[in-house]
Amino acid sequence: PGVQAISNTQNVTWYGPVVTLMADPGQLPVKHTATITATATHMTATDTIQITGSDGLSYTGPPGQSTVSTTDMHKTPQTVTFLAQVLSGSGQILAAAQDVQVTWYPFFQGTNPVMGCVPYEPGYAYIKGHVTYDPQACPVPTPVDF
Repeated sequence: PGVQAISNTQNVTWYGPVVTLMADPGQLPVKHTATITATATHMTATDTIQITGSDGLSYTGPPGQSTVSTTDMHKTPQTVTFLAQVLSGSGQILAAAQDVQVTWYPFFQGTNPVMGCVPYEPGYAYIKGHVTYDPQACPVPTPVDF
């Protein structure tokens, strides 16, 4: 009889980085600041997290830091889409988060966002000689004279 070899199979699972992205708040009035935070798992000491926005924002955290935050603010109404990626030390994209959006509204009436210019609306106080509209949201002055 010969020698019989016994084989034992082992499964190995390799984990790559996983990154998530959140914005707080997701909707806010103009001239207010949103905080964008990305958190990653399974990073190496040379990996970095990069947050970018459709408005040109770009922030890269230090190597190995698994949670990074940045802020963004706008003076005009708009919606910005943010993306977070984990980059290797050589700049290769290792993981990407689902994007998030933040919307800056002109102002709020109660708890409801007002999307357009409202130069006159019952319930607002209008004082002769004072600007009662947001010049960013209403670029054409609409004086109300009583």
